[in-house]
Amino acid sequence: MKTWHLTAGQPLAMRFAADARLDRIDYTDDQSWEIDFGSGDAPALAFQTRYGGRAGIVRIVPMFIVGGQPVYEADKLIEQPALVNFAPNFARVTMRLRPECHVISELWVMHSHVVGGRFTITNDGAMPITVRLDLIGQAMREEQSVRMNMLALEDATEALHLGQIGGVNPVLLLEGVGLYRPVEEGVRPKLSASVTLAAKGSATLRWVVCAEKLRQDSLINGYQWLFQTDWESNLARIEAFNDKLPTIESGDSELDAALAWSNHIALRSFITPTKQLANPTFVTARIPSRGFSPNGTGTDHNWQWNGQSVRVGYMALPTVAYLAPDLALGAFYNWLSVQADDGWIDSKPGAAGQRTKRLCPPLLAHVAWRLYQITNDKAFLEEAYPKLRAFYERWFAVDRDVDRDGYPEWSDDSHSGYSPNPLFGRTVRWTQGADMRYAESPDLGAYLINEGNTLIEIARAVDPQADVSAIQTRIDAVAAVLDTMWSAADSSYAYQDRDTHQTSRGSVLFKGKGDEAFDSQPILDPPNRLILRVIGGTNKAPNVSITVEGTDHTGKPVNETLATTDLVWLYGMGAAVTKYAYQRVRYVKFSGLSRVFTTEISTVDLARHNLTQLLPLWAGASDKDRAEKLRQTLKDKRYWHQYGVTIAPSDDPAYTPDNENGSGGVWGYWQAIMIESLLRHGFREDAAALLQTMITTRIRALKQQHGLYEAYNADTGEGLGDPDELMGILPLDLLLTAVGMRVVDARTVAYGPDFLLKQPFTISTSGVKVTATADKVSVTFPSGHQEDLTRQSDWQTFIDPTPEPVKAVVPAEPSKVEIELPPPPVTDIGEQLKAEEAPAPTVPVIVISDPDTPPPTLPEAPPPAVIPVVSKKDETMEIAVSHTDERKDEPPPSSSDPESPSTFKIPVKGE
Repeated sequence: MKTWHLTAGQPLAMRFAADARLDRIDYTDDQSWEIDFGSGDAPALAFQTRYGGRAGIVRIVPMFIVGGQPVYEADKLIEQPALVNFAPNFARVTMRLRPECHVISELWVMHSHVVGGRFTITNDGAMPITVRLDLIGQAMREEQSVRMNMLALEDATEALHLGQIGGVNPVLLLEGVGLYRPVEEGVRPKLSASVTLAAKGSATLRWVVCAEKLRQDSLINGYQWLFQTDWESNLARIEAFNDKLPTIESGDSELDAALAWSNHIALRSFITPTKQLANPTFVTARIPSRGFSPNGTGTDHNWQWNGQSVRVGYMALPTVAYLAPDLALGAFYNWLSVQADDGWIDSKPGAAGQRTKRLCPPLLAHVAWRLYQITNDKAFLEEAYPKLRAFYERWFAVDRDVDRDGYPEWSDDSHSGYSPNPLFGRTVRWTQGADMRYAESPDLGAYLINEGNTLIEIARAVDPQADVSAIQTRIDAVAAVLDTMWSAADSSYAYQDRDTHQTSRGSVLFKGKGDEAFDSQPILDPPNRLILRVIGGTNKAPNVSITVEGTDHTGKPVNETLATTDLVWLYGMGAAVTKYAYQRVRYVKFSGLSRVFTTEISTVDLARHNLTQLLPLWAGASDKDRAEKLRQTLKDKRYWHQYGVTIAPSDDPAYTPDNENGSGGVWGYWQAIMIESLLRHGFREDAAALLQTMITTRIRALKQQHGLYEAYNADTGEGLGDPDELMGILPLDLLLTAVGMRVVDARTVAYGPDFLLKQPFTISTSGVKVTATADKVSVTFPSGHQEDLTRQSDWQTFIDPTPEPVKAVVPAEPSKVEIELPPPPVTDIGEQLKAEEAPAPTVPVIVISDPDTPPPTLPEAPPPAVIPVVSKKDETMEIAVSHTDERKDEPPPSSSDPESPSTFKIPVKGE
């Protein structure tokens, strides 16, 4: 793993979870952890979690007593903690407590329910020293301290039960812990272990926290991980896996760190296969406050955990293909695995069988093509193509293209990926509330054109003689309709009504009381749909029926009746949209309402704009003149802000820079799309400026907020939402495209015309080292061959001319990715013990006594309980707890008294 030296003020995103490449993940109860570097009189180092949202905070704080003096506060350390190595499930931190005393602290998230670590303490002095390690637990839930208790084990040592926290009972174990002794009132429960270090000597102390539903299980499993697991081989395996990752050297250490954290988040976001999804999948915020399913099935996970979205796939999977190709290809196969016979692919298949029942946005072929370009896996492409071809055709079925003009419609604004959309959002009060099913959207046309063109590339890669005429016919039909959406006055594409194919402007036709009818018979030019609102009441929609009569856009007399179920009801207000576009409205009547309610009738405004309407620039669907006009629109100050381009223009009535109670913010997905758009048309200077903004905004967030975010405040640059959102990464694939290079394999590189950075950019991977500059790409292959490649006007491929070594013939791997995971560690432990003929250790089994009953003395301890555990000699192992000591959660100790301190301060973050 690469060596870093990242301290509190530098780019950090120190959250860790079990690694899907190395262990099985519990989708229903995945517990991730975070390292916190403190400042001032706060603890210099803490390990913390929220157990998937079940706790406000649970922390393990190490305190060291060196030469009789406690050291834990940040301002008391000689050298502040620095992160030197990290992986998705591992971190190594160094710090110096005293001039003569140096500590290396390692964190290892072993499993979804188990975390551990070790402290290697070194005496750099000329005299022996004694160091005591105290591990102090703290837990807060619903703004109240959680009651903890000490567990006295039969061997007279102790463990710390961190309390009952939302259905789990975490237990802390420490290697070398001292003998159990009752703790005086007012002293916080903790575990302690002491070591005496010779001059220039060192010692290691390990610890584990296991959180299972039952306290006994937590103790047993924690004990096995602490004492029966081969730590060295497991940690060496972590090192080996992560040594294979690409190494980046950009000449900017902060950019290097931002890319490393992005790669870290991308890998950490993966979970292992489930019964419903046969391949690895991803979640979008694998952080301490997420991962717990209260109903135990995973079906109640929130939107960040309830399925894999193709837009997230666009941002993350090409990057993951550089890091762990099996994960990226496996996730893609999940979409193909849920395909119906008619080509339908759900937009967000979930690990617990969740489905949105929306057709996946037409972006799959684009992602598949990128994965092929990176992995060079032609078998994958050959298997995917017929399925992608059927999926593309499914978009033109009558349920998606209702007016049969060859240009489909979105289901709603969530389907489009921009929600809430000020025009079409129907779940918040500040939006217009129009129905997106009745509109034709420029962004969907852009997706379909790009998807079709990508399918043609895939078809020709699979079979150079492939007949792609049917695909081209679809593309031409979409392009013809998209062409009619161009608004020369706005230098942008515009929404248009599905039936009238015109862009209407909205107005209010009527405001009245609930029992009043509307009969002024206005003529609407162009014909338009009506938005019918009912205002009043509470959170329950009234029993109302709305009758509308008039003539439709063709002049035909029509009428319709909308019921309560047609209203999207928010607290105190509901809205419905007519299915007809009216040329004349003859009569509207709200039946069933009293005068307590207010009614409102308005027409749909399709003339408002947002960033998605510039997407034809990305698809290459605009000619040179329109591309230039779209570039100018994008660079207009309404969109182009200090921290990136905003999803809504600043002159829109619903615009807010922080996306709070309105629409706005700078979103990573749309930044990436726009950078690609500008590059596609040769607007390199603008693409470079937007890319640099994207980089600096993320570096700033990593330094100030210690995370990467899906969106940022357009005015302040502050990250919005949860940290470590997968959509918020700085994609390695985008950076490599921006510097015009790609390592395909150990013998092949691709290089392009663009270089958007100011300094050389180097990547080392698969034994290949590539350095890109503005005018050339320099390559060193594992064979030793070196080549300087001059940039051309388009992408080129270069293959190492050194003859390839003769390899032994091996059976071809199947095209479908199936990752073979190791069995659960506890099983490994049993097999390891058998293999080594090792004696079975004595394992403490806890016997919980009534906390209100005074604990017995150790000699009078009851017989140990017996719990089955994997071992060599016996079917059972015994670990006895002689009694428990349950005490109130008191403040941890201060530095004034190392033996019985009472004023130790730990800042606590609430729920």
